[in-house]
Amino acid sequence: MKEGLPKPIDQKESDDAILDFESYQAQEAILDPNLPDWFKDKILSSAIATIKQVGERKAIYNAQREEASTRKSK
Repeated sequence: MKEGLPKPIDQKESDDAILDFESYQAQEAILDPNLPDWFKDKILSSAIATIKQVGERKAIYNAQREEASTRKSK
């Protein structure tokens, strides 16, 4: 993908779906009293890592859009 182009809607929808799934999975793990603590920790660690990756992608995307709009306004 070329820089300065808007992010495809599909990627945003995909990121939102990933965040929803990871959040739901982590909540279920926390609330399930039958799961062992080591398994809960594993699920939560995975969810946190995924959420960080999506957040980094969104931050890069937002920075690129801001930079592109700054260039256009000059």
